[in-house]
Amino acid sequence: MKRLILATVLMMVVVGQAWCFDPSGDYSFKEKGMSGDMVVSETTNMHGESEIKVKLDTMNSQTNMCEIEATGGRSISSDQSIDALFVVPTDGFYPEIKFEITFTPKGAKIKTLTDGPNGCGLNVYFDGKWSKVVAKRKGGKE
Repeated sequence: MKRLILATVLMMVVVGQAWCFDPSGDYSFKEKGMSGDMVVSETTNMHGESEIKVKLDTMNSQTNMCEIEATGGRSISSDQSIDALFVVPTDGFYPEIKFEITFTPKGAKIKTLTDGPNGCGLNVYFDGKWSKVVAKRKGGKE
């Protein structure tokens, strides 16, 4: 019995990321004067490493917009959260945009790590709390 438990624990350690949830899906952002959508997908590259791709669009009440696409990787993972770092190269005039996303089963929180311009339009931003969009069940009698 002890060997079975030891083998199970060892397998869990080796396949640690299998415990983690998948951050893929649609997210929404709503703050005073701001709204946005984010699409997240996670894949494995040819080296067996996780890659998280995000495409986010935000807009303020004056219709100024922000559109960012980035690819990052997990830096810390558990069954309750995933921290991922992202770097968006720019045209060289502005510094690259760096941000961190902490995913949870119910949503995400984005924190901009770059000082200065964030690559967005006037008074538009994307850092803050994002809610995961959950598909609604179709209710009805058959």
